[in-house]
Amino acid sequence: MSNSPVAIVTGGAQGLGAAIVIELLKKEYR
Repeated sequence: MSNSPVAIVTGGAQGLGAAIVIELLKKEYR
């Protein structure tokens, strides 16, 4: 049970990080 929350938090962190990187790249290209 303890592994589920950790996986969710890790996945969410990776998703947010990827989204931020993509947004920054888009701004830089513009």
